[in-house]
Amino acid sequence: MDRNMELINTVFKEKEDQIIEICDKIWNYAEIAFQELKSSDIICQSLEKEGFRCEKEYLGLKTAFRAAYGHGRPHIGIIADYDALPNMSQKSGVCRQEKCGDNENGHGCGHCNIAGAAFGAAVALKKYLEINNKEGTVIVIGSPAEEAGSGKALLAENGAYRELDVAIYSHANMFNSVPSLPMVANVAMEFTFKGVSAHAGASPHMGRNALSAAELMGIGVNFMRENAIADARIHYAYADAGGEAANVIQNYSKVKYLIRAPKIEQVKELAERIKKIARGAALMTETEMEYVYTSGCSDYAQNKVLAQEIGKCYQEMGAPAWEAGDYSLAKEFYDSLSEESKTQAAEKLRKYYDQIEDILEKPLHSDVILFDEKGKGYNFSSCDIGDVAHIVPTVYISFASLAIGNMVHTWQCTALANTVLGHKAMLNAGKVIALFGTTLIETPEIMRRAREEHSKTYVHPYQCPLENR
Repeated sequence: MDRNMELINTVFKEKEDQIIEICDKIWNYAEIAFQELKSSDIICQSLEKEGFRCEKEYLGLKTAFRAAYGHGRPHIGIIADYDALPNMSQKSGVCRQEKCGDNENGHGCGHCNIAGAAFGAAVALKKYLEINNKEGTVIVIGSPAEEAGSGKALLAENGAYRELDVAIYSHANMFNSVPSLPMVANVAMEFTFKGVSAHAGASPHMGRNALSAAELMGIGVNFMRENAIADARIHYAYADAGGEAANVIQNYSKVKYLIRAPKIEQVKELAERIKKIARGAALMTETEMEYVYTSGCSDYAQNKVLAQEIGKCYQEMGAPAWEAGDYSLAKEFYDSLSEESKTQAAEKLRKYYDQIEDILEKPLHSDVILFDEKGKGYNFSSCDIGDVAHIVPTVYISFASLAIGNMVHTWQCTALANTVLGHKAMLNAGKVIALFGTTLIETPEIMRRAREEHSKTYVHPYQCPLENR
């Protein structure tokens, strides 16, 4: 066994209970965007006890932090998430939708696992630096509000991540993998229309209908779709229709828009066009219009050099050591899926495996899928790790804390995140990150090549997706 892997395994065995405790406490706190006070505190306190220098309320964000250990280069960045999703509460390990206690929120994206993996990896790398008397600095950046608030974009706008030589991130999934497909950019906006109330029967001519403005805006955006790029996605929802009485001319309405496209420049162009449509709707109805950016994130593509190299570490570490109980729990969650979801899961599996029947009998991923630079298309999910990647060479891995066919942003993800199954996936991901960190420190040539690639990929200075908010 490689001596670095042996050291990492030893550290994780010693710290296993503490890593799991951090994960489970964050799972129980289930704090949503910018409210993650307890979640960020427990990570900071735990890192400080391990000798890290911790800066809380980092760059003005109350629940962000920066924790560092060591001296000199390279600066190895480990990115931690810990926010939950609203209305995603679920009892642990229970394969039927059932809320857990009074908290409506839940870790339906597995961020409690991301936090645990980041902590474990940082502590293992710290031990490696100590034992080997190596130069290098481990920097953990706690990034709030990944789900709804774009914490990493706000941190990036204020100067975060620029000190790093490399950033490493992990995320829950149904596969152990180094994902190949790039993620798209997005921005979320709220448009508010203000009009004049009037009696809809007696004096409609005295009113100016804000709800009509929102509806006209929707019609305009729907007509615009024909002239938008094929890979764009535009979603909307009425946040406030203004009232429930049909015999009142509504003097207020608010509508939310979410715009996705492969590149942030394309998103910004679409946003400008949608603003014009909103202004036109206000002009037609003689109402007033205001807009605000509520969140946004840049597109993400793996740094190929880092993706290929971390894949070697992932292969060396292997998949988690699943046991009969893990497979049994996963089978229960797989069997609960709709036939459509099972068909979709089978289609995904066939991209990587010729024979899938045995996998579906034990529906936990027991392999590692490596990065494929020939992969085509996009992952139409978005993540603010893209804003980190625009600044510094970045790589992320997925860990199989979900049964085959289960997805993030579901109660199933919440249910599995703090089970033994979820813990094993988290611990394994942390080991991979730590092993890759030792590889980077011992082989600086990797970082040189990664920087060269980064400079060719991102030729323009970083611009926050929320810059015009």
